[in-house]
Amino acid sequence: MDRLHRLIIVMLLVSGCTGTGTTADSAGDPGGEAAPPQPSATSVPAADERAAHTAEPIGTSPPPTADATREAATAQARATRDAASVATTLAAIATPLTLGPWRSSDGAREAWVEAWPCPADAAAATAAESGKGGREPDRGYERLMVRSGEGEPTLIDSQLVHCSGLGGFGLEGHAWSGDGTVFFYTQSREGGPDGLPCGCCPGLVAWREGVSSTLGPFVLSPKGTHAVRFVTDDDGTAFVEVSENNLRSATPFPLPEGAHGGGWPTWSPDGRRLALPDWPSGCGFGPSGALALHVEDGRWQRTPALDPEIGVMDLSWETDAQAIRLYTLPEATWRWDLETGELTMLNEPDAMQSP
Repeated sequence: MDRLHRLIIVMLLVSGCTGTGTTADSAGDPGGEAAPPQPSATSVPAADERAAHTAEPIGTSPPPTADATREAATAQARATRDAASVATTLAAIATPLTLGPWRSSDGAREAWVEAWPCPADAAAATAAESGKGGREPDRGYERLMVRSGEGEPTLIDSQLVHCSGLGGFGLEGHAWSGDGTVFFYTQSREGGPDGLPCGCCPGLVAWREGVSSTLGPFVLSPKGTHAVRFVTDDDGTAFVEVSENNLRSATPFPLPEGAHGGGWPTWSPDGRRLALPDWPSGCGFGPSGALALHVEDGRWQRTPALDPEIGVMDLSWETDAQAIRLYTLPEATWRWDLETGELTMLNEPDAMQSP
C-alpha cells in the first residue's frame, strides 16, 4: 500500500474528518467523453456510514489514562497535518493547467485547453520499469473547450497522452476566422514526427460552429485570410482546395496530369502561390519533384525531372516568393527558380555528411 493510501486511511479512521472529491467540469462533453483521471468520490464514505461501521456497543469503560490522552492528542494532530497534505495533493491532481484563452475578434467566442500534464518523472520511471513487467505507462490528459457568449462550454477535442511516447502531441489554439464561426487549432503542440520528417509539420484542424465533426487538416495563408488542404476524393482524384477562412466556399484545383502531390501545401510569403511535393513513389523516394500553384489563375508549374535516385523530402519558399528550396535524399538542397524554371543544386550531398 503506498503512502498516499495510508494517509487517507489515517485521515478517515483517526481524524474523523469528512473528505470531499473534486471532479472536473464536464459540461458540454458529447457522447459521454471520458473525463480525466480524478480521485474517486466513493473512496471516502459518508459520515453516517462511517459512524455505522465504527460505533462501539453501549456499555461502561474505564476512563483513559493521562498517557493515553496525550497519545490520542498527538495522533490527532499528526492526522490533521497528514489530512492537509493529502488535500493539497488531491487538489493539485484535480486542478488542470489552462492554456489560452483564444478569443474571436468580436470577443463573442473563446476557446481554451485544460491539461492534466504528465508527472515530471513519468518518462524516466516508465523507462526504468520497461521490460520488467512493471508499472503501466503514465498518461496525461488534455481537452479543448469552446464557449459562445455566456453559454455552457462545449468539448471539441481531447487527447490521452502517453507520457513517454514519441510523435507529436498536445492541443493548442491557433486562430479564429474573421467572422468567429471557425476555430483553427493544432493536435501537435509538442514533439515531432516519427521517422522521416516528410511534410512536417501536421496541418491545423478546424472546428466550425454548428458542425458536429472537425475538418482538416488545413494550412492558413500568411495573413490568415485563406485556408488550404490537400484532398483525394472517392474516385482517387487528387486536388488542392483553397477556401476563405470561414470555410463557407472552396475552390478546387486538380493536380496536373501524372502528378502525385503529397504532404502539406505550403504558402508563399505573399500568399499568392502554393507549393507541394510531387511524390510518385512516396516521401523521400525517387524520382520525385515539386509542384507550384498560382492561386489567382489556377496555373501549375512542375519541376524539371530530377535524377531518378533523388527523392524530395520537404520544401520551403525563399523570402521573395520567386524560388523554392527542395530538400532531398541523398542530403542535398536544390533551388527551383519559378521565373526561369531553372533547377540548381546548392550543395553537394557529401557537404551534409559529418567528417
